[in-house]
Amino acid sequence: MSPKSTLNLGIVGLSTKGWASAAHFPALTRSSIQSKFTISAVHNSSEASAKAAALTYDEKLSNTKDPLDAHRAPLKAFHGEASAMANDPDVDVVAITVKAPDHASFVYAAISAGKSVMVEYPPGVNLQETEEMKRRLDESRGKIKAMVGLQGRQSSTIQKVKKAIESGKIGGIVSTTIICSVPCEMQAWQLEAREGGEYLLDDKNGASMFSICGGHNLDTVIYLLGEFKSVSAAASTQYPTTAIIPSSPNGRPKVVRMQVSSGAQVTLPPWIIDGEHGSIKLELSQGGAFPGPFTSLKDASVSVDGVDLEEYISAEELEFKDDLALRDGEKGTLTEFIQREWVEFAKALNGGEGEFATG
Repeated sequence: MSPKSTLNLGIVGLSTKGWASAAHFPALTRSSIQSKFTISAVHNSSEASAKAAALTYDEKLSNTKDPLDAHRAPLKAFHGEASAMANDPDVDVVAITVKAPDHASFVYAAISAGKSVMVEYPPGVNLQETEEMKRRLDESRGKIKAMVGLQGRQSSTIQKVKKAIESGKIGGIVSTTIICSVPCEMQAWQLEAREGGEYLLDDKNGASMFSICGGHNLDTVIYLLGEFKSVSAAASTQYPTTAIIPSSPNGRPKVVRMQVSSGAQVTLPPWIIDGEHGSIKLELSQGGAFPGPFTSLKDASVSVDGVDLEEYISAEELEFKDDLALRDGEKGTLTEFIQREWVEFAKALNGGEGEFATG
């Protein structure tokens, strides 16, 4: 892709609710992003939902009062074939934010159209599908860029932890311990799941507790500590069945077979990274477990040898530059992480070097 000041972005799955509306749209309308991307099109499952989304987000974009939107064309609405939006000449980049089982067709369509692509994690429902995506990308010889939605590494706090590790002041890393768990109250993978989330319980869909929670957390571990040289693993099913909680308060729960689960519920310790001369501890600000099942949704409280991370960075005179302009309350939240993700991707799309996950 030739460098271009503002890239036209088409989003697969931007509807009036869901992940794209909650995570990507708020980030893409911030000033740090609007000079880099303009949302130009949406692709949804039906003509009605696509048109409704286009109207909804046209109105929201017009209310941003950003001068860049003064001459913006109305959003185009696509549905049906995955290639429809990818082949549109007014779309430079495709973002795929739908459920994992639907990723592949849109990724392949974008690559066939020569368009760079952002795809949520996991990109494929299994290793074979993901490797096929990579094979097709490799055939472009670097002309087509791809970013995978693993935003935990975009936390400025996690990046400061990386800076502290790379400084060598705690010595070489000798061990790390991180336990990931999903509270039953989330009603996702365990004893109960909300109606509409049944696809999460079928391992064939690539959206199991291990795939999503494990994958997001492991990416942050790899970002900080490097790639695995070897892996030894064991798995067991703790909940053979899950009750599906109906959306109607008068409905009766139905029970389905749960394909994959991970670990028993325990009181979780902090995430500890032990070095030869010191250690780093990540935990909730009130103490205890790392926040929820993901390292990619919210910042932890971090200390290095008992010293607050910010104080440690200052005292050790470790240089850290962060130019991302955030609104009040956005620091340490998903909105920060997603904004930085798009900023980094824009660097790569315009011929520079960006820091983001690629697989």
